[in-house]
This record gives sequence, structure tokens and C-alpha cells, in this order.
Amino acid sequence: MDLEPLGPGDTCSGQFDVSWTSRVPDKDDQVFTLAIHDSSDTWWYGDFHDMVQAPFVRYLVQAQTDESGDPVGNRLRPTVVNLGSAAADNVRLILHKTSGVPHRGRQRGHPYRHRRR
Repeated sequence: MDLEPLGPGDTCSGQFDVSWTSRVPDKDDQVFTLAIHDSSDTWWYGDFHDMVQAPFVRYLVQAQTDESGDPVGNRLRPTVVNLGSAAADNVRLILHKTSGVPHRGRQRGHPYRHRRR
């Protein structure tokens, strides 16, 4: 970034817009080195850091109830919490079944279908 010429006692500012291209943990310390030089090839260096403000959403607890007495139906009530130092926008819960008998609801031939006798 080029700045205007500076006379004795003058000040001038620049701005770098920094964004993270990957997930950075909340409160992670990001370290920067700023290099400054003039036309006489004199160099100055400054190190500084910035603490990341990011959401940190975690699974907290899950309640599981069977209010209907149905042997194949349950209600899952997961609870999540944001432990980070920034807001978590558009939080979404998605449930994937990863093992066991394929879920087909109450279709004919379901191995756990409730049958009256």
C-alpha cells in the first residue's frame, strides 16, 4: 500500500481489510508483521496481534422422549450453545442416520412395524 509523502511530524494512515479464508477458532491469536520502508530503503518492522471473534457452537444435551408409546417413534430434542465471542447466524440442525435398520417410517414390511394381534 502506497501512502502520501510525509513531511517532518506528519502522519498518514492506511487500511488493510483482513478476512479469514478458513475456519479460525474463537479467541485464536493471529499475529501480523507490518513492514514499512521509504525511498532511501530504510526499513522498520512492527509486530501486532489480533484476537479472532468467532462463534463456537457446540452440542450441549439431547432429550429423548417417547410420548406416544409407539415402539418405533421417539422425539429427539437436541440443545446447542454458542460458547464463542461472536454471534452465530443461521444455525441449523440436520439429523443423519448413520447405522442400524434403514428407516422407512410405517411402510408395509418395516421390520419394527407395530402390529395389532
